Amino acid sequence: NNLPAIQPAVMTTTSPHHKTTTSLKRPLSVLQLIFLGLTGLAAMIQFWMGSSHQGIHSSSHDHDIRDKALRHHYQKGGNKQQKESQNQYQNQPHSSITIYCILPYVWTPASRAKRIEILNTWGKRCNKIQFLIDPMVQVNETTYLDATNWEHESASSSDGTISTATDSTMSHTLPPDVHVIKDMTRAWHNCTNNKGKKADECRNIWEKVWRSFVYVHREQQSLNDDDDEHYDWYLKTDWDAYVFVDHIRQYVHQQSWNGATQHHFLGHQDLHKKNKPFISGALQIFSAKSFRALARTLEHMPKATPQNITEFSGEAICRDGAGLADFPTALCLKQGANVTAESTRDEEGRERVLLFPPQDLLTFNRTEQGEWWYWGGKPQDVGQMENCCSPLPLVFHARLYKDASAGHYYFMERELYDRQVPVETWDPNKYPKLKRRELLNTYMQKVKAAIQRENLDKLPPIQKWS
Repeated sequence: NNLPAIQPAVMTTTSPHHKTTTSLKRPLSVLQLIFLGLTGLAAMIQFWMGSSHQGIHSSSHDHDIRDKALRHHYQKGGNKQQKESQNQYQNQPHSSITIYCILPYVWTPASRAKRIEILNTWGKRCNKIQFLIDPMVQVNETTYLDATNWEHESASSSDGTISTATDSTMSHTLPPDVHVIKDMTRAWHNCTNNKGKKADECRNIWEKVWRSFVYVHREQQSLNDDDDEHYDWYLKTDWDAYVFVDHIRQYVHQQSWNGATQHHFLGHQDLHKKNKPFISGALQIFSAKSFRALARTLEHMPKATPQNITEFSGEAICRDGAGLADFPTALCLKQGANVTAESTRDEEGRERVLLFPPQDLLTFNRTEQGEWWYWGGKPQDVGQMENCCSPLPLVFHARLYKDASAGHYYFMERELYDRQVPVETWDPNKYPKLKRRELLNTYMQKVKAAIQRENLDKLPPIQKWS
C-alpha cells in the first residue's frame, strides 16, 4: 500500500535575461553604479519599515499566551512521528502543512468496516485522524452495548495495513483512533415518535459534531508545551466522503494562508438560506485559529433544556439542539469569532467539494433543474454540466460510498494513483456497475492527469495504522 518515495525535485527557472548574460561582463558605467546604489538603499529602507510595521501588527495580536505557544509548535512542522515520512517528499512546498481529520461517527458493523477502508486509503494522508462515537454501539442487528468505559486496544502494526478480520467490539475494546463522546444527551439507536419513525428531537447530528469539536480542542489543550502535536488545519468530514487530503494541503498553501494566525472556514458554500452562508458538512475545513475560536464558543453556548432540545428552525442563536449540524456550525463561528463561510470554487467557477457523485454532477443543468437548494443563491456563472467540477477536487461525497462491501475508496486509489489493492482486501471484479460510468471515467482521467501534473501522486502515506 505504500506509495513510492519521490526523488528530490529539480527546479528550473528560465530568466528573461539569459540571452544577454555576456553583456553583464562589460564594465559598469558611473551612472549604472549610482543607480544600483540608490536601488539598494531604497530596498534597505523598505525592509526596515516593513519589519517595524510587522512588529507593531504582531504585538497587537499576541494577547493570547497559549496561541503564541501554539504558533511556535506549528512552525516546527508537525508531529515528530511523521517527520521521517515527511522527509521523503520535503521538496513539495505544502508537505509540512499538518491536518487533523475529525469524523463524528456511530459504531456499527457497517461503520467498523468503513473505518478500515478509510484508514487503508485517504485516512493515511491525515497527520492525525479520530473517529468520535456515541456511547451506545451496535454489535449486530438486535444488540447494543454501552461502550462508555471500554478501554483501547494496543496499537501495533508491521506493514501499516488494517486487518479486516478483527472486530474489537467482541472483546469490549476500541481501536486507538476511536473515542467515545461520553456526555451525549440524545440517543441515536432507539428513539422513535408515535408513528414509528425516528423522532426529530433524537436526531443528534449537531450534538455529536459540536461535542466532537470540543473533545478535540480539549485534547489539544491538554498537551504540554513540549509536545509537538499541534496542527495547522482541522477538517471535519463524514464516512461517505473520500477526502483528497493532499489537495487540501496544496490549496491552503497556494492561498498563502497561515492556519495558526488567520481565520478561515471553507468548503462548499451553501447560500440558499438568505444572508446565512454555511459550509456543507461533507467537508468543513478550519484554520487552527478558527477551530479554537469555534470550540471555545461551543463550550460556553446554552446547552439542552426542555425548551431548546428541539431542532433548529431558522433561529439566530448559537445553542445546543437536535438536527443537522451544517448551519449551526457556521452560526456559532460567526457569532463567536465573526468568521464567515468561504467558498472553495476555482477561478472558473467549478466546485472543488463535490456533494454528489461526479457522474451525477456532470449532468446537473441549472436551467432545467431550477433554483433548488444546490443552486440557490450561487452566482450565475458557477460551472455546470461538464464544467461543474474542478480537476483537483477536495472531496467526493455520495451516500452510495457508505457501502463498505463495494470498496469505493479502493476503486479511487486504483483509478487515480495506480495503487494495487490486495484481492483479499478488495476484489475489483465485484465492484458494482455505476450509472453514467463513461462520464465518470472521463472525469477521473482529468483528475488523474491533474494529480500527476502537480506531483500529488508521489506523496507517501503519512501515517501507519494498526
